[in-house]
Amino acid sequence: MRSSDLLLGKCEVGSGRLGVRSLAWAYSSAKRLSVYQFRPLANKCLFMNTNSLILPDSARETEAFETETLIDYWLAFRGALVRLFGEPLVDQGDDYEYLIEAVAPDGATCILAAYNGTIRSHVDDHANKPMLIAAGIALRDLVESTVPADYERTYFNSEYGTTSTYGCRDGLCYSYEARGRYTHVTQVMHEQFQQQSEAEFEQYVSWCEETGSCFHCRGKGIYHQRAGFDDAGQPILVELAEVCPHCSGSGKASQ
Repeated sequence: MRSSDLLLGKCEVGSGRLGVRSLAWAYSSAKRLSVYQFRPLANKCLFMNTNSLILPDSARETEAFETETLIDYWLAFRGALVRLFGEPLVDQGDDYEYLIEAVAPDGATCILAAYNGTIRSHVDDHANKPMLIAAGIALRDLVESTVPADYERTYFNSEYGTTSTYGCRDGLCYSYEARGRYTHVTQVMHEQFQQQSEAEFEQYVSWCEETGSCFHCRGKGIYHQRAGFDDAGQPILVELAEVCPHCSGSGKASQ
């Protein structure tokens, strides 16, 4: 294998245990050359046993946080995974997960998970934390250096009554949202929704300033009815009785 294959990442068709679907190589910039094989797994039984893995922030992730472009980072992250490993093992609209086996040059293995823009670990592998960290960084480096594949997803959020369409095309990522249930949300619909949301926020600020009361519970401290939206995006009232989370039951406007 050429060194350029290691630096750029090379994908091949492969097979093996635990439902391996393909093979990818990654290069990790550390004190010494560290090469791992990454194999996406098709065993959904392992999906439930993943946990967070704390990695040092990458330069690209830090830049995305500081420039408020984390959504673009997350969307590109998913597109890169699609290019490297195909479709995710679990795909639930706004949530997805890949299970990936990392194989070190000496044959040692660990299981990682790529989940919504982050790298996680398999709980049974926590005893092998040094390898998890090194392999996790190598996998993230590979994903961040890969041009995202074209993909698009649309999902409906029943809590807020909104539909989101997001994805990447020609290396550029996008995310659009509109109130109501749709099969596809366009940029024009997204801009209209933003204007509507800004008008509603101004109404919220005006109420709080004039009354000094919590807008969400109308100063009662208790939610007897919560504003919601049906599938068409039309406002409805949801019946319930619980302490208002926005004012913690005080009924006063947040400062």
